[in-house]
Amino acid sequence: MALSAGAWSAHIAAALCAASRWLSAGSLGLTVCALVAAPLAAGMAFAALAACAAFGGVQLYLAVRIEFDRAIFTAAAQEGFEGFDEALGRLGWRRGADPARPPESRAAGLASLVKRAGVLLAAQLALLLAGLWLLR
Repeated sequence: MALSAGAWSAHIAAALCAASRWLSAGSLGLTVCALVAAPLAAGMAFAALAACAAFGGVQLYLAVRIEFDRAIFTAAAQEGFEGFDEALGRLGWRRGADPARPPESRAAGLASLVKRAGVLLAAQLALLLAGLWLLR
């Protein structure tokens, strides 16, 4: 049986979520490095390392959101999104009576989250390198 475009969108989105774990792992490594180096720093070096560590906290939030979406997209690939928006409304997690979004729109929102995680990782790397360079 061939999968529908909506089911494929859900499968692709779930795969993107799984792949984004590498961004989270990289961020964790950079955050640990920043936290280890921060006590040795002062001034601008400390500020850069502290910002790197703070971005790690934001990255953690994104990782949780993306992992939540992975579970939803994995289920939707099998079951579809029917009833999902209604369930969110009943849980109080969705305001108003917004019309149900197509899977492709949902996947685009997820891709935006993953892109933010990638930009955040790049910013963390830049801040860590700047902090370590200023430490020398």
